Amino acid sequence: MAKSKSKSQARVQAKIQERTQRDNALIALLAFCIVAVSVIVVTVMNLSVVPVCLLMILEVGIAVLLHHAELWIHGVLLLAEVIAGIAMGKAVLVLLCAVIYIAATIALKYLNIGEK
Repeated sequence: MAKSKSKSQARVQAKIQERTQRDNALIALLAFCIVAVSVIVVTVMNLSVVPVCLLMILEVGIAVLLHHAELWIHGVLLLAEVIAGIAMGKAVLVLLCAVIYIAATIALKYLNIGEK
């Protein structure tokens, strides 16, 4: 009886460790995307670091709030964002922000798979 408990506990611990490693890899990939996009925008578009970082935080925050929403809501949000960027003459910035939004939403979807 004690051996079966220890084996099941070992399996549970192994699953938890595997999931933690996967989650850490997803978070690191998202962080890398954010840093890469921020560096590209700051160097290529000659924008200040503070507004770019605020935009990235805003994109990730919106992704966190809406990651359980239907797919069409994400499409409408991205469409409105791109239209606003084109109207303001910052299409490249907005497209890169959309990449961050999509990456954050996908990462959050994968992070929530094991919770259901």
